[in-house]
Amino acid sequence: TGEAPKATNVIYATMPSGWSGTLYAYVYSGSGTAKNAAWPGVAMTKVDSSDDCANAGAYKYEVPDDLASNAKVIFTNGSSQYPGSGVDGMAYTGGTVSWTSGQTSLTTATCSGGSGGGGATVVPVSSVSVSPSSVSLQVGGSRQLSATVSPSNATDRTVSWSSSDVSVASVSSSGVVKALKAGSATVTAKAGGRSASASVVVKAAGSVTVPVSMVSVSGSKTVSVGSSVRLSATVSPANATNKTVVWGSLDPSVATVGADGTVTGVKAGSTRIVATAGNVSAAFDVSVSAVSSMTVWYRPASSSTKAVRLWYSPASGSSAYVDMVRGCDGYYSASVPVSGSSVKLVAQLDPSSGWKLDSRGSSPGWVVSVAPAVTLAYNTVYRAAHVVSCGTGPSSMTVWYRPASSSTKAVRLWYSPASGSSAYVDMVRGCDGYYSASVPVSGSSVKLVAQLDPSSGWKLDSRGSSPGWVVSVAPAVTLAYNTVYKAAHSTTCKTN
Repeated sequence: TGEAPKATNVIYATMPSGWSGTLYAYVYSGSGTAKNAAWPGVAMTKVDSSDDCANAGAYKYEVPDDLASNAKVIFTNGSSQYPGSGVDGMAYTGGTVSWTSGQTSLTTATCSGGSGGGGATVVPVSSVSVSPSSVSLQVGGSRQLSATVSPSNATDRTVSWSSSDVSVASVSSSGVVKALKAGSATVTAKAGGRSASASVVVKAAGSVTVPVSMVSVSGSKTVSVGSSVRLSATVSPANATNKTVVWGSLDPSVATVGADGTVTGVKAGSTRIVATAGNVSAAFDVSVSAVSSMTVWYRPASSSTKAVRLWYSPASGSSAYVDMVRGCDGYYSASVPVSGSSVKLVAQLDPSSGWKLDSRGSSPGWVVSVAPAVTLAYNTVYRAAHVVSCGTGPSSMTVWYRPASSSTKAVRLWYSPASGSSAYVDMVRGCDGYYSASVPVSGSSVKLVAQLDPSSGWKLDSRGSSPGWVVSVAPAVTLAYNTVYKAAHSTTCKTN
């Protein structure tokens, strides 16, 4: 009858103290484009003593293959969750892992075996590599690829092969690639939740294959934790048949690299980034520096908030606070010292309310992975600086005004800026009947009201709004009859 195959990507967990009900695992891709289910995820299965990894946790979830790398995991019972609201889930890159309350990351599960498991220890796969990593073939040709699974004593060393485009290149269960038509494809080998790929370029029969002679890598050699830099690879000669570049990091725990050469710092240290094309490789050393300070941008839930005090608790050192500075668009900012890989942030609002805590985040606050800058916008944490979308604008504005009657002899312009009291200035008449004056402005708008002729008791111009005009701040505006133009008036006459 045989034995059913065992899942290679499994998450074990223990229900935290104080939680009750169903334990769920919410698993989503690092890019956020895929997830195992809508929130709160998939209910984990309670294990019994027959499970080989029963010692690793009371609950388990078998992760689908498409979420077994570059994924994030959040545990919840529907009312409580870890990590907290607004915080990225714990990283998951495949294999059999476990989590218990108090841990800040998933750890490799060391399974002692259950009553039905014979006491065997599960050794997870740590990496898979494919050789060669780049292949160029003519239609009808074939090439044997080989996959190396590490460590050599991994429990599940079975390799499965697949092609991204079977119409271009097929691959057998033993890793033999066959070229079917001109084009390109990626062949992937998977084992124990880990994978590696090789690029395949297929040319028409009879075409000349031009081998790669050299690969060079350029870009920044330094990156800070939480930041990214993009490297570029140049393949020579320019007419090489297979110019597809495959990127890899020798130590992903220090820095990872994406398919487009984007390197992201994970922790302080150094590693080597390797770019391969046509079986020719180039190495590029990258140093990852720790972040000593972090700029925090914060958006209160209410626009009426007048002051924000930000408390921070770094990995080492006592909690402290800094009073944040309000920007023109309602975001507050401050720089806080950091150490380690995370910091807890808690916002207090308005001394008039007794420095009330912002209840958003987790109990309350946000546990944030260290990066040069983070933005706390409502219930979301972005690991990037906020882009200010407003400015201070001009400090003064030239106003051009045309009375309804050409017999008007004098104009007094009252202005009410966003900050400050109302005031007036007597306007100067131009040769074409337009009057002008410069008024100070602040904020985004100003109210303008015209008074006409002292002989009439400075009668208000009834045009505009109740009366007057509420005008968006600009270097110059023209009030012509019932229309407001955000531009200077062009004088059409001259004096002799």
